[in-house]
Amino acid sequence: MMFCASILPITNIVNERKKQLPFLMSLPVSSARYGAAKLLSTLGMFLVPWLTLVAAALYMILGRHVLSNGAIPTMLILANLPLIGFCLITGTALVAGSEFWGNAAVAGVNSSYWLVWYLLASQVPSPPHTWASPVAVWRPAANILVAQFGLIVLILGLTLYLQSRSRNFL
Repeated sequence: MMFCASILPITNIVNERKKQLPFLMSLPVSSARYGAAKLLSTLGMFLVPWLTLVAAALYMILGRHVLSNGAIPTMLILANLPLIGFCLITGTALVAGSEFWGNAAVAGVNSSYWLVWYLLASQVPSPPHTWASPVAVWRPAANILVAQFGLIVLILGLTLYLQSRSRNFL
């Protein structure tokens, strides 16, 4: 998922912008519509495999009992990390519109996963300790999940806002 989160925005937004510029210039499209269309299409392409993997992980925990139900909150927290990274890379690629900034976002996001995993394991003591619980313990994980989803909404909203304010979106 991390590879998909890195390559999809660059391919769908930055490279298409380089290749399809004459065609896009002939369309009567505002920067807000262009930004929303590119964001939604790229997000949709990412969410299909992401949701499939999350559903498969939930099936393995709930249906096949490979792990106990206590692993569900931690699994969701970890599954959201590539989604957040994808949103950051997509927002940067869409707003900045250059290959340099898109690749800089890819490098920054991909090099920060280890730090986030380390902070989750060392600073938030309860998720690793509740993995073996037969019941999902949501209290400490719920705060993290709310913060993650809030960050996703903030990134996507800020991306749409900045893209709509752009005069030259091509």
